[in-house]
Amino acid sequence: MKRIILLVLVEFIFFQTTYAQNEKIDWNTDLDYLVKQLTEKHFNFFTIKSEEDLLSGINAIKQESKNLTDFQVALKVQQLIAKFGDSHTMLDFNQLLNVSQILPIHLLCIVLDFIIVSAMEASILF
Repeated sequence: MKRIILLVLVEFIFFQTTYAQNEKIDWNTDLDYLVKQLTEKHFNFFTIKSEEDLLSGINAIKQESKNLTDFQVALKVQQLIAKFGDSHTMLDFNQLLNVSQILPIHLLCIVLDFIIVSAMEASILF
């Protein structure tokens, strides 16, 4: 139950988040660069899925990117990378977050439980 609640909250935050950036990112150029770097420099990136899977996923994201926020595109790219079993290659999309729309808590997952490690004092409601 805790996981379902957390998943719903995270999903809500991801799809409702707007960011304080004025210019739209040129995703076509950035995604082409990402494909080039992953294929040329990443050791064993294609052990689980093929290069064609990456290219088709990137092309799908490129087509969708016109209708999505930059934050949503970044999440889709991160999800695509994760499908390749690569847990250490990550996008830094913190600059796309609107901090006023983030839950002010720090969670730790232990086995199947989530524990709130800290919360910002301003977020405490009486």
